Amino acid sequence: MYTSTPAEPGTVRLTALAVPLLVLPGALLLTVSLVRPIFVDRYVLFSDIGLALLLGAFLEYVHRLPRYSWTVYVAVPAALIALAPLSSSLRTAQSRSNDATAIGAAVRTEGRPGDGLLYLSGQQRTLTAADPDDTRLLVDLALARDPVTSNTLAGIERPAREIAARMKRFDRIVVVRAAGVHAPGDPREEAKRDTLRCHFRAHTTSEVNGAKVTLYTRIHPRPGTHVSYRTSTWTAQKRCGR
Repeated sequence: MYTSTPAEPGTVRLTALAVPLLVLPGALLLTVSLVRPIFVDRYVLFSDIGLALLLGAFLEYVHRLPRYSWTVYVAVPAALIALAPLSSSLRTAQSRSNDATAIGAAVRTEGRPGDGLLYLSGQQRTLTAADPDDTRLLVDLALARDPVTSNTLAGIERPAREIAARMKRFDRIVVVRAAGVHAPGDPREEAKRDTLRCHFRAHTTSEVNGAKVTLYTRIHPRPGTHVSYRTSTWTAQKRCGR
C-alpha cells in the first residue's frame, strides 16, 4: 500500500510512486525518440495516474487544514485548472487519431439496407467491429460463422465457390479493404477479387484510417466471360473478355 504520511513498515510513500509514474514514461520515450521517433502521447497516457495521485494527496492535505484556511479556496480551483487542459484535449476529435468507428461509419454511408458486404481479406472484418449497428443491415456475403460462435476474431468464411455464387446475387456490394493487406494464394480472396472484376464496377470509394470502403455495382456480363474453379483457385478465363 502507499501513504502520503510518514512511511511505516510495508508502505511506500505516495510521492515515490506518483512522481516516477508521472515523469519517467514520457521522459524515456522522448529520449528514445531522439534516435528513432516513436513518441505517441497515447503510449504514456497511463502516466496521468501519477498526476491524479499527487492531486489527490494535495486535496487530502488541504482537507485536513483548518476549515476556514485560505488555502481551501485556492486548492480546489487550482486542481480543477490543472486538470482542465488535459481533460478538454482528450475530448477533441484531434486526440483520437485512430477513430475505431470511422471505417464502420463509412460503410454505413456507402451502403443501403440489404446491400452485400465483403471484406478483403476476411481478417479485416475486425475493422468494423467497434459498432455492430454500422453493418447490421448489410449482408456479410462470405461469413459462415460469426466471431462469437466460432470463438475467433474475424469469424470463419464460406468456401470460395459459395462466396462467388452469393456475390452474383447482389447488385450492390460494399467492400472493405485495408491498404497494403493481401492474402496471396487464398482461394477465397481470389474468388472475391475475380468476381468483383468480372461482374462489378467500382462506383464510389472512401479512404478512412488507412482503409478503403468501396461501393461496387453490378455490370452486365460480357459475351464469352465466365469464372471457373480449378485446383482450389479461381481464375478469370479470357480475363473477363478483356
